Amino acid sequence: MKKKIITLIVASGLLFVLAVVFIQNNSASKEMQVADDEIRLEIQLDVEEDIGLFIIDREVGGNDFSGGLSNADKSLLKHDELLICNYWIGYTR
Repeated sequence: MKKKIITLIVASGLLFVLAVVFIQNNSASKEMQVADDEIRLEIQLDVEEDIGLFIIDREVGGNDFSGGLSNADKSLLKHDELLICNYWIGYTR
């Protein structure tokens, strides 16, 4: 009886470790994909202080757009944060 309990505990532990490894590998390999009608913008901040709002003005196909990035909880963007945005450019092929 004691041997069965030990075997069950070891098997459960191995199964847990395998599940964690599988989840980490699966999520790390899925990078965000950009559609054909989108532009991916990555901005690496390198400023001295944290900021509250990052304004982005852009022009696509003669149309001007303006927007900004901030945290939903109103916390500051870190001074070395990587900002990633996908923008729809709205053209058809």
